[in-house]
Amino acid sequence: MAERHQPPQPFEEFIRSFLSSRGGVIGLIIIVIFFLIAIFAGYLSPFDPKMVFPEANLVPPSLSKYLLGTDDVGRDLLSRLLHGARVSVTLGLFIVVSSLSVGI
Repeated sequence: MAERHQPPQPFEEFIRSFLSSRGGVIGLIIIVIFFLIAIFAGYLSPFDPKMVFPEANLVPPSLSKYLLGTDDVGRDLLSRLLHGARVSVTLGLFIVVSSLSVGI
């Protein structure tokens, strides 16, 4: 007796369709990288984002000390950018959850 072929479950069909979409996979990779940066910002940032270096006002980007340079107060821009990702991710998750709770 021949075995019957079962149709794919909705989740399996979604995963198969999603993985075949090049743009979807690239977008997922970017989102995962953004989340990882936000989670590990404390380990990735070279300086405390609030630390002021008075001698380093408006230093241009360089490979030696400040990768993205400093602002007009003397704070490292890379550290501030990495820690700012935490705020963006937290706010984005809050907005999505609140929108879902109102929509459901």
